[in-house]
Amino acid sequence: MDDAARLRRTVRRCTALVLFGLALVTGSLDNRTTAAVAVAVGFGAVLYLVASFVFVPTAETLAVGDDDADDGTRAG
Repeated sequence: MDDAARLRRTVRRCTALVLFGLALVTGSLDNRTTAAVAVAVGFGAVLYLVASFVFVPTAETLAVGDDDADDGTRAG
């Protein structure tokens, strides 16, 4: 995995952390509709973080020259 792919993965993980933090703050509001959406967003962010740490692509699963394994395409 090259530097650009690592940077994209890091940006996605940081975005998930920011969304989780916003969900925590928004979930504490009294409005039930807003709290329900915040819980759903927070759950999705945590689910993405867990999946991104558990399913780390290895050198064997990535094609040579493939920058990003998440788009479903292979180089070549």
